[in-house]
Amino acid sequence: MRHLSPGTVVMAEAPPRRVSGRSQRTSYHTPRRRKLTVEQEVAVRFLAATRSLRSLAAEFGVSHETVRAVLRESVPESDGVAV
Repeated sequence: MRHLSPGTVVMAEAPPRRVSGRSQRTSYHTPRRRKLTVEQEVAVRFLAATRSLRSLAAEFGVSHETVRAVLRESVPESDGVAV
């Protein structure tokens, strides 16, 4: 440890941001895990037919983007075939 004289100001630099993935987003933007249990996800899928994303999000205490992601996962992919 180095001792400094009184009144000396030490400035520190922020650590460099690591880039992850093809999108070149920093690690600060990596997706977070959802906060819904499996049972809650099932309930969201069931209630989605009659309720809005925002009302479901408010009820379950998550963002509407989380509810949207849960619903998007439940839709089967078309494998590039137009329906």
